[in-house]
Amino acid sequence: MAGPYVLGFVALIFLDFIRRLRRWHRLRHIPGPPLAGWTSFALTKPYLDGTIYEHWKELAEKYGEYIPTHLNPKIHSQTTTRLFH
Repeated sequence: MAGPYVLGFVALIFLDFIRRLRRWHRLRHIPGPPLAGWTSFALTKPYLDGTIYEHWKELAEKYGEYIPTHLNPKIHSQTTTRLFH
């Protein structure tokens, strides 16, 4: 039988999946990068390279004013692009 720590860990993984599924379901009608509602991994490289603002501008030109991201709501400083969670 699995110990209580293993069961707790599995429960946390399951709850995280449910949380991500709800977030994706809420934003699925908005065009944007396919994995944006699931993870912020796509924004990691531009953030580390220091090109995140240029990346957001490219996303705005490609997908329009609203861009769903895994991040907390942010407003792009160079355009009217709104990033929301």
